[in-house]
Amino acid sequence: MKAFFKISGSCLLGVMLLFHALQALGDNQNQKSLSSIWSSVWDETVSDVAFKKVGNSDVKSYSIEELVQILNSTLFLDVEVIDQQTETIKVRVNRSEELTEHMGSSGARTCLGIITFTLTENPNVKKVDMEFECGSHASPGTYSRADFIQAF
Repeated sequence: MKAFFKISGSCLLGVMLLFHALQALGDNQNQKSLSSIWSSVWDETVSDVAFKKVGNSDVKSYSIEELVQILNSTLFLDVEVIDQQTETIKVRVNRSEELTEHMGSSGARTCLGIITFTLTENPNVKKVDMEFECGSHASPGTYSRADFIQAF
């Protein structure tokens, strides 16, 4: 008898982020880690996903390029910077089908949140304008951290 396991996109994303966070524990402290800066957790008080900072590195000193490299090494969505004007950075998600069609609404929302929270670690960035093909579970647009914080 064959056993098949179905893993949701958000569960798989959580496992990947946990792997990268654990990998960071062994990194040399003099080097900037390419491990995830933000992770998602289930917040029972609001019955929704919440975002939690992982690691203790001084990410405010990371360049935009370093933050994008971290995203690409952890999310595998091929994020690239198109432009930065004032406090808004414009990025393209090149593997948008993964985001919009293969990880469900919760997984897509989690990825959009992690992209937004990671890039807004740079003190010059307050919003992230994301370009990608619209799909069943995510739409392009301009996002800020406030878009991912549950309102009461």
